[in-house]
Amino acid sequence: MARNPEHALADLGQLLGEIRNWPCISEPRPGSFYLGQRPFCHIRVRGARRWVDIRTRRAWLPRFDLPPNDAQSRLALRILLHQAYRIDRQPLRSRREG
Repeated sequence: MARNPEHALADLGQLLGEIRNWPCISEPRPGSFYLGQRPFCHIRVRGARRWVDIRTRRAWLPRFDLPPNDAQSRLALRILLHQAYRIDRQPLRSRREG
């Protein structure tokens, strides 16, 4: 498992600050976020590569490549995380409800 040196997350400061303030989110290690007791978002770094693993209520999403200092990728990640978080915070409906 790739660990996250602090300098590898430096350009994500504003986004990480936002996530840290979301209700029910915890960050036991830098770049590893949990929604309640369940993994939600893990930022991985290996060599010059950086990617994000995002889990929704049902499954892990495809790996999100996140090149350092890429504003468009950060914006796309912000949108994706907001959507995943919003979906995960909605109450589960039973199959009978439709």
